[in-house]
Amino acid sequence: MNRQSTSPPWLRGAGPAVPAFLVGFGAIFFSTVYYYHGRKAEFGAFARALLPGSFQSTEAMAAWGGVFQCGAALLLLLLPSLLLARFVTKLDLASLGMRVGEWKWGLAVSVPPAVLVFPLFWFGQQPEAGLCEVYPLVSFARESTGSFLLWATCYLVYYIAWEGLFRGVIQLGLGKQLGLVPAMLLQTALTTLLHAGGPELETLAALVAGPVLGLIAVRTGSVFYPLLIHFAAGVATDLSCIRLGGAMVDGLRSPAVALCEGGWSMVGCEVADAVARLVGG
Repeated sequence: MNRQSTSPPWLRGAGPAVPAFLVGFGAIFFSTVYYYHGRKAEFGAFARALLPGSFQSTEAMAAWGGVFQCGAALLLLLLPSLLLARFVTKLDLASLGMRVGEWKWGLAVSVPPAVLVFPLFWFGQQPEAGLCEVYPLVSFARESTGSFLLWATCYLVYYIAWEGLFRGVIQLGLGKQLGLVPAMLLQTALTTLLHAGGPELETLAALVAGPVLGLIAVRTGSVFYPLLIHFAAGVATDLSCIRLGGAMVDGLRSPAVALCEGGWSMVGCEVADAVARLVGG
């Protein structure tokens, strides 16, 4: 199969293997950096190094660690990978899955599971204990409907970054140069390994989801439809764990309360508290 030459001039004589290697190696490198420095557990080190003392309490870390992970996914996984892929392969964002694609087929295959996952998780068997020890990633998601919606918005950023890299840059971008199967194996291996150390059920789900979501991305030419399914599964997991009272820790409150009790300025405390009350209704 002839694959289009998308290399920049300084790599054109090297053939498609070198640009593909650079993008693939970059994806592995960025994933490794994220694994060791971008997850919720690393927020403590980040806060101690760069943030005021009010962010270093146990409550603040529980409240903000998940928010940190969402931002880190965007900054450490997606953005550098997109820039590298654009620079090395010259593929545009549409070629990397940042488009609507074949929307009729995409909606037909993504909306039903995205909708059904909520009653399945809500009324189905209790989630694995390990899942509810991890999720939701932030304590304030349990505070109120408004707080949960605020967290879900942040969580969406995380899934955009995740699907943009693994099903976009790797599956669709590298797939044009390496082929369907090698790109699928790479993105599945990375997404599975990034779940290492977490609940076994979640890691096995990542192993299965890799090829499934990858094929949906290839068929539609878009990351939007895998994103819809993945995001729905994440939100449904959080809701199920909240309903079952899974990882609830006594005394953990909203980020505003955590910051105020950590010694934030009086004005900042009052503003944060007002915002929290407004969002929480």
